[in-house]
Amino acid sequence: MPTRIKICGITRLSDALHCAALGVDMLGFNFYPDSPRYIDPAAAGRIIEQLPASVVPVGLMVRPTPADVIRLVRQSSVRMVQVYFPQPGEGWEALPVPVILAHPYRGGSTPMPRWPGMCYLLLDAPHRSKLGGTGRCLNWKAIPAAWPREQLMLAGGLTPDNVAEAVRMVQPAAVDVASGVEAQPGVKDAARVTAFVQAVRHADACIIGSGNEHSMAEGR
Repeated sequence: MPTRIKICGITRLSDALHCAALGVDMLGFNFYPDSPRYIDPAAAGRIIEQLPASVVPVGLMVRPTPADVIRLVRQSSVRMVQVYFPQPGEGWEALPVPVILAHPYRGGSTPMPRWPGMCYLLLDAPHRSKLGGTGRCLNWKAIPAAWPREQLMLAGGLTPDNVAEAVRMVQPAAVDVASGVEAQPGVKDAARVTAFVQAVRHADACIIGSGNEHSMAEGR
């Protein structure tokens, strides 16, 4: 299967529609108030209602409870949530939407983190004060081979210039980018978004063309 693409930090309808026209699979809306890419849930909802059904809107949350997630889904109509440091407790198994568990990855071969309702584990580069959108790259070679690729979403410093190498090396189910395709926080650069999508699709074609389509399919 092709690598799924998520463009995060959407704040403008024009950017969202450009991504949709390119065939981007997921768009991220940042609901963390301290982020320079923050968007009000109601404003996000007005963008989401104009997206084609093929695009999955994702809400980024920090330290949420299940009740916070349910409230956000009602306010914004996101169909998936990306959570940093979710609060422990009951209710996660009964959420109405799947969960992307964001994990600042520091390396090592520890067991793969999991969370109830998790559809993807998003691997991001750690930062002392920022959660995502830092532009810092992961050490792709350090990702344990035993971690199932069908649940990995790769983030952390991806750009149109390096994403093809990342896809070929890691073969994740999905890739996620924010700062790597921006003119400024929350404002996408249309040319860079286009180049990013093209680079991912080229990497997918190279994997299939090299005869690794079987391992690529297993990695999903």
